[in-house]
Amino acid sequence: MQFTTPPPRTPQGLEDVSRYPWLLAELLRDPRWTVADIRKLIGENVRDDMQAKGVEPLEEEIHPEYLKGKTNCTYIFD
Repeated sequence: MQFTTPPPRTPQGLEDVSRYPWLLAELLRDPRWTVADIRKLIGENVRDDMQAKGVEPLEEEIHPEYLKGKTNCTYIFD
């Protein structure tokens, strides 16, 4: 018997991270979700745990010229 994994799919309207504000707005409208739950969802716990261990987040400004014409999220790893 052979098992195949279906290709990953995202829900319609959540194709990339640019749609997170809409997702969070919908969750805030749902009474089953608390603000604390949503903060956990977006990683606040991870940040707090790292800060408790003395690891501060690295904040870098991106020059607006670099963003001209870009509509996607990119990562550059050294």
